[in-house]
Amino acid sequence: MEKINSIQNDKIKELVKLKSKAKFRNREKKFLVEGKREIEFALQSGFTTEKIFWCDNIINEKDFSKWILKHSKSLKIIKVSKIVYEKITFRKNSEGVLALLKQKETSILNFKIKNKNPIVLVLESIEKPGNIGAILRTSEVSKVDAVILSNTRCDLYNPNLIRSSLGAFFSVQTFVSSNDETLNFLLKNNFKIFTTIIDANKSYLENNYIRPTAFVLGSEDKGLSNFWRKNNFNKIKIPMFGNVNSLNVSVSAAILMYEVLRQKK
Repeated sequence: MEKINSIQNDKIKELVKLKSKAKFRNREKKFLVEGKREIEFALQSGFTTEKIFWCDNIINEKDFSKWILKHSKSLKIIKVSKIVYEKITFRKNSEGVLALLKQKETSILNFKIKNKNPIVLVLESIEKPGNIGAILRTSEVSKVDAVILSNTRCDLYNPNLIRSSLGAFFSVQTFVSSNDETLNFLLKNNFKIFTTIIDANKSYLENNYIRPTAFVLGSEDKGLSNFWRKNNFNKIKIPMFGNVNSLNVSVSAAILMYEVLRQKK
């Protein structure tokens, strides 16, 4: 088994770039995942794993072998020292294992609708990876059919996004597209489009979401762009009764998703 002790190793330098540089991740079509649970989700969801990096100072050989053999006997494993592991990982306590994976295709053209009345979340220009990760968690437990990052300002494979999704990143269908591509897809597939706008006249509680439905949410600081505001979509708001005039976008998404669940049940 190969072992790497130096942070100057070329393989390690590549991993450091993948950890910190979105352009490099997108160019190489690779990304990193830390921790046993997240790696298990990746393997179960059909992501291609190129290598597993293992730090035996954190997880001993017996425990590591028992864990990895449950999932694969053919993965290439590289042992790394603790100083190398700390250089290539994003968080401090990730159990001594890190995986190098290939990215999946994220074009909206690959979205195959399976349900009769699908629910889709469209996130326009949301910048914070933690918010997107939280929305993926809500989407997973509320059975959203897909999340579309439209005109995104956040790299889908950002380590913070993957970490904050708690594994939902691997199970929720997620696509990246432009506003035009997103709208064309929704119209072509007969989605009823609801745009969330703070000054809308109708509450989200006054609508029916039984048919194919798409909710479009914007960033907290700017809201939706004119692209979505100017079109004659169904404008809805989440009523607020205090002095604060906005909700965290992940909270807004959760409110809408659970209203859908309530209506469907």
